[in-house]
Amino acid sequence: MRRLRPFALACALCALAAVWLTAQAPAPPKPLEVVRLSANLHVLIDPEDNGNVAVYVTPEGVVLIDAKFERHVPQVLDAVARITPRPVRYLLSTHHHDDHTGGNAALRARTGARILGHASAARLMRERNMPGPPEVTFHDRMSLHLGGRAIEAYHFGPAHTAGDAVYFLPAENAVHVGDLVELAGPYIDHKAGGSGARFAQAVEEVFTLNAATWIPGHGKPLTPETGKLFLADLKTALARAQAMRTQGVKKEDAMAQWNNEGLRYCCRTNIWKRSLAGLWDEPAR
Repeated sequence: MRRLRPFALACALCALAAVWLTAQAPAPPKPLEVVRLSANLHVLIDPEDNGNVAVYVTPEGVVLIDAKFERHVPQVLDAVARITPRPVRYLLSTHHHDDHTGGNAALRARTGARILGHASAARLMRERNMPGPPEVTFHDRMSLHLGGRAIEAYHFGPAHTAGDAVYFLPAENAVHVGDLVELAGPYIDHKAGGSGARFAQAVEEVFTLNAATWIPGHGKPLTPETGKLFLADLKTALARAQAMRTQGVKKEDAMAQWNNEGLRYCCRTNIWKRSLAGLWDEPAR
């Protein structure tokens, strides 16, 4: 048997270690798509369908809406720097889920931005020991002004979670709806105070803002017309779930028996099906 010399053996072991470390290392995030809605408003979209980031440029600085995961923060800040040299002044959170807030603490550390969100989102983050909870909070409505531009924050009641925030940008006639509108979804996080009974009503409230562009928490910007189609499917799906419950279908069987026939914009995937058991536990409507 041929024996490896000590140096050759050490090289072989180093090569094996390098291969093992490469196999264990997570793949770097894929490049973000930058969608230009106007000279002052862009959306950073992740091809892996992690949360979107809206970039709103004002004369006195930048407002970001959502922050993705912490690993995306360098990408987000690089994209912002390509859009404008102005500093990031505020970070607004649409809700507490970590695909939207995982980068909060890192973004604040690197930019000094103040974080704003709904009071329930801040509470949920603190209860779960999530880094970077909003430090400026609101309950029903609040206005933020920067560089002569207004951002209106709204809470239309529990829906996706108990702490959903909708941000309207009047100068852009655009609204960021977070995960209130998630095509093929949505997910109702009952453990975080989400509500099927109130979900459709919350989406209906978005229409009162008369925004021409809807920025969802995932995917490309939408028109109000698509929002209407989503809402119609959502109402159909909620009524279908209620009928199943009335007919005696057990919540443990709801996923297996779910019928998405006729639903094109909502409630077709496992994201939605994961919400069904919680609907059975909501008070009867």
